[in-house]
Amino acid sequence: MISRIVYGMVGDWWADRIPSKSKFSYRFQIDQDICGSSYGEYLNHLAKWFYAEGYCSSPNPKTIFRKVSKSSRIDAKTRTIHRLTLFTHTSFDWIYNDFYTMNGEKRIKTIPNWIGDYLTPLS
Repeated sequence: MISRIVYGMVGDWWADRIPSKSKFSYRFQIDQDICGSSYGEYLNHLAKWFYAEGYCSSPNPKTIFRKVSKSSRIDAKTRTIHRLTLFTHTSFDWIYNDFYTMNGEKRIKTIPNWIGDYLTPLS
């Protein structure tokens, strides 16, 4: 399971740090624009796998509609996005902290030195 999260973080996945009263929790997400691509099938496969393993609440990614233009015009184009969001965990701080560094107030994604330990043939 960890190898799939690490693999995802090397690619298009991102992590959020969620504050709570005692400490932070972390969740991993991926968005895929399903229009005209085969990534929808890949994301559905991942969602089913993570659901079966108990790491997300649904075997189907959530559908999100996002305006392409920054304008609030009624005729602005809309893109259909599928999002897979895993449950939050407090124990994933080491993944988050090693993949993200701060440059001033900006969060920058980096590749950790230990990446080779988690890249498997499956990932």
